[in-house]
Amino acid sequence: MKKSVIVFSLGFSVMCLTAFGFVDWRSPKDEDVIVKNNLAEKETKNDVDTDFMYSIGPRFAPIKKTEIDHATDISTFFDTDELNQMKVLNSVHLIIIENDIQTNQREIGFSDKLTRAQLQLLQSADYSTGFGIRAEFEMINKETGELESKWLNPHLTIVPETQAEYIDGIPALTKYFQENTVGYGKDIALKELRPAMLYFTVTKAGKLKKLNLGRGSNFSKIDTKVIELLKTTTGKWKPARDSKGNKIEQELVVAFGIGGC
Repeated sequence: MKKSVIVFSLGFSVMCLTAFGFVDWRSPKDEDVIVKNNLAEKETKNDVDTDFMYSIGPRFAPIKKTEIDHATDISTFFDTDELNQMKVLNSVHLIIIENDIQTNQREIGFSDKLTRAQLQLLQSADYSTGFGIRAEFEMINKETGELESKWLNPHLTIVPETQAEYIDGIPALTKYFQENTVGYGKDIALKELRPAMLYFTVTKAGKLKKLNLGRGSNFSKIDTKVIELLKTTTGKWKPARDSKGNKIEQELVVAFGIGGC
């Protein structure tokens, strides 16, 4: 399955909630992830209630472990239209991402074929590992007919063959969060509200563990409430399964914040 998600990619819609951000590659001297928060500047204090938006899923766009294990070239990560843009491929950077930070676990190649080192890095990565794969290339400018530099940078999370699932479905879980946080968006400074991410792991028994607020909303009452709500769902999840049907653990993320662009 080809991946057409470029730079800003989460595996699920966040409706202009940019909690999941992107990795900024613009400076060759600073390769740390810079999470961009594009919350609009609004009134200093909100005197009416604001609905919160929720999204639940892997940190980045999902790619199955079986796809990773069978990958040999970059066509696993880019779709046909993207590949056709790459008239001259200059380099392919593979970097493991942990806690939204690019790590030193990285390998570089100079063709569409993945190098042995890149394949080893990918195939040794466990479930829920996030990584970025940046292709730098020359494409033809349709107006001038000249070559110009461009890059594409999908961000992906390795997921099981069958992902963990809330027993009543994600729409029902999203509704549960929304209905139980009514009123929490009132009397807060919206421009100070940050898109937030709550990490959690679904165990083989369908219970939750390792609840971790990776990034808070900047308002503890909101963060605390969302954590409390998520805890009530423990035991109500279908565990993930690998390609052989074995139950395995999977890390997921609840992203929450305000809607609107």
